[in-house]
Amino acid sequence: MGIALVSEGLLSAAYHVCPNSMNFQFDTSFMYVTSVLCMVKIYQSRHPDINARAHATFGVLALIIFIDGGIICRAARELVSRPLAAITPTYCGRCVLLIIANLANWAIAAYG
Repeated sequence: MGIALVSEGLLSAAYHVCPNSMNFQFDTSFMYVTSVLCMVKIYQSRHPDINARAHATFGVLALIIFIDGGIICRAARELVSRPLAAITPTYCGRCVLLIIANLANWAIAAYG
């Protein structure tokens, strides 16, 4: 939980340094996941006889985050109309920082 909160702080700082819709979506969804994990863990610590199922918890969380189904159709249409634009980064510097952050995240997950 502590590493997740520190990571959230760093990613939120990245959003505030360079605010755009993609950073906001990434920051917000990570905040949702972290807050749900913290609430479930605190609830389980206080009520050891009641256990929340991880799959059900994240399933409900996925429904909350992806409540706007139209965005999936718009993304699919954009991908079909301009497939090369989907893999070409607009800002190479931000892409490099994002790749480094992802590699660090995967390294921490593998270590754990």
